[in-house]
Amino acid sequence: MKLNKRLFCYFSSIFLLLMTVIVLFQYQREKKYRVGQLEAQLETCNRLIHNFAVDTDLHESGGYAGLCRLFPDTALRITLVALDGRVLFDSTADTIQWENHLTRPEIQEARKKGSGRSIRMSGSVNRSFYYLAHAFPDMYVRTALPYTLTLRNTLGANMGFLYLMAALFVVVIIVVYIIAARFTSSLQNQEIQMRRQLTQNISHELRTPVAGISGYLESILSNPGLPSEKQHFFIERSYQQAQRLTALIQDISTLNKLTENQDLYEKADCDLSRIIAAVLQDVQPQKEAHHAEIVVDIPDRMPIRGNRNLLYSVFRNMIDNALAYAGDGCTTTVKLLCDDHKFYYFSIADNGTGVPEEHLSRLFDRFYRVDKGRSRKSGGTGLGLSIVKNAVLFHKGIITVANRASGGLEFTFSLRKR
Repeated sequence: MKLNKRLFCYFSSIFLLLMTVIVLFQYQREKKYRVGQLEAQLETCNRLIHNFAVDTDLHESGGYAGLCRLFPDTALRITLVALDGRVLFDSTADTIQWENHLTRPEIQEARKKGSGRSIRMSGSVNRSFYYLAHAFPDMYVRTALPYTLTLRNTLGANMGFLYLMAALFVVVIIVVYIIAARFTSSLQNQEIQMRRQLTQNISHELRTPVAGISGYLESILSNPGLPSEKQHFFIERSYQQAQRLTALIQDISTLNKLTENQDLYEKADCDLSRIIAAVLQDVQPQKEAHHAEIVVDIPDRMPIRGNRNLLYSVFRNMIDNALAYAGDGCTTTVKLLCDDHKFYYFSIADNGTGVPEEHLSRLFDRFYRVDKGRSRKSGGTGLGLSIVKNAVLFHKGIITVANRASGGLEFTFSLRKR
């Protein structure tokens, strides 16, 4: 599935879910409000009827009929039920032959809670009603309205709201589709530009050692009488360029695996102290060549579950970077700042000249160099810090870089223990 379709489906699903929740909430809220309004009206009628019944002798001629005259213009059904369930009065028919009403659901609920409601078919008049009954000390008063289509529509939510939300959903879906298409197009253009830039960078970086090797070998082949010392010098330089080319290819391969297929790197139990010790031993020639000093402040044992080669690359690349660019005679400090049950927190800092602030945010970019000429002379591929960042991310950590107030550059990063 294309990116724009995935984005469209993702955001449309989220909006549809959100709208469904809003519609259901509003529907239930409005329905509850309308039912509450109806029940409030019926409750007022029940209390009015009970007050009338208490104040009037209903057994006098026309007494029960007076209840109907209280609501002459409505289809309201009025029922009075004795505490033992006998029907005392019903406005719809003669009650002499009616069965005991204590079994009616609204009366049973009123006995327990003081009021009860139900929507059902009347067993007495064979018609559906919306019932509301109230229990009083001397009787039950029940009122009901015919449960017609009009009443059902009255108790339901306003469909205009649903139509409005449906129209809004259609509009939003169209907008989301347009935004997804434009965003995807912009993202694809950026990706194409980044790939083009990366290809250009790789081509440029490969061209330098390949041109060097070709030039030296051409000099040897074009001059059969070249002194052996000169031939050896050219061969030695060709070998150095070949090593640089090999390192560049290895770094590109490492970065591609880190960014596109991390499953190729397996994790195992390691000891960071030993890995750092191996790095320090391997950088000894560079350290001596730059008359530099490396101060290490780490414990003797630091267990971690990770990829040994990547962990080695993290410390090796940053120490190499410090030795190459901090300046001769500088001191590099490798320090464990602290640790907790999840992470180790490290600092690798030097006391060199640091980096101009405008370059700090791009130090981890592929092939980015602060001083291009000096960087190439040092033999760097321009990928070391990018490998560091991705290797730290592989171990669920984060890395930052900043200039030190006292001078020099400091990398602070974390590595997850397990």
